[in-house]
Amino acid sequence: MLSLPLDVVNGYFRAMFEFISLDQPVYNDDEFTVGDFIAQTEGFENDIFKEALKEDINELFKILDEKELKVIKMRFGLEEYENRSMSIKEISKEMSLLSQRIINIEKKALMKIRAYCQRDEKSGSLRDYMR
Repeated sequence: MLSLPLDVVNGYFRAMFEFISLDQPVYNDDEFTVGDFIAQTEGFENDIFKEALKEDINELFKILDEKELKVIKMRFGLEEYENRSMSIKEISKEMSLLSQRIINIEKKALMKIRAYCQRDEKSGSLRDYMR
């Protein structure tokens, strides 16, 4: 058995169930609160996650040819087309190609990506982002 005084053991149990406010000052200093540090940690983790995802996607892009890569980026709003996914019609106009040709390029690119993800061990990390 442990030979800890009863008041120490009780103190541990109280600490386990003690709730603190996110607005509580840290180190009795009004400048920073507990919530400030939690928000910064979440942002930091999110930045690391995004950077790792970006690296993995760039590795995946290496299997695509120039047209396939451009179509995928436009279609899904990636990199220079960030946050603006484009329709087949818009991509067709931008690249001066028939809509059917854009559909075929996209289909071929997605088939390459699926094949890569099924056979390559590195692609397992891409699946981790989807969980």
